[in-house]
Amino acid sequence: MGQYISLRTILKTDFTPLHALIQAHPQAYFYSNIGESHEKFTLWFEQALADKAYVVVDNPTGKLLGSSRFYNHNALVPHAYIGYTWYDTDVMGTHVNPETKLLMLSYAFETLNLLRVGFEVDVDNLRSRAAVLKLGAKHEGILRHHRRRWSDGALSNTDSFSILMDEWAQVKEKLLQRLSLHP
Repeated sequence: MGQYISLRTILKTDFTPLHALIQAHPQAYFYSNIGESHEKFTLWFEQALADKAYVVVDNPTGKLLGSSRFYNHNALVPHAYIGYTWYDTDVMGTHVNPETKLLMLSYAFETLNLLRVGFEVDVDNLRSRAAVLKLGAKHEGILRHHRRRWSDGALSNTDSFSILMDEWAQVKEKLLQRLSLHP
């Protein structure tokens, strides 16, 4: 539980409120793997349930604000990715993403003892690329023709970023300062 938001495992009952967020502003989610149609959102939701994705909850109101998850865990070289992240358009660019990532990265590095946490972002998704860099992640390179976009089926390139365990203390400090949570 954070100061402003909490993360909890997604539940079947979250389908309707989460889908309503997407339907309110579908154009905002062009680069994501969720869709406004019932069929596409159902595919995203079923995978989110299987992956035990998190929903982001506003602490004061209890309102659902979006979702994020860990994926592609690798036990041999302990690492995972954080992604499939999206938020209600009302909270994009606010404290929500940095606090979500602070909670998830703290868990990844301090509880799971991961050595690396990666992020993959469509190269055309300028907002998400900027958000990942603002977290303190390092750009690693571009994976060419790596995926097809759900929104239009086009081949897309993926920017790859990461934060290493050795970098976590500095990244955490910056996130705490950004959120004005530094002791």
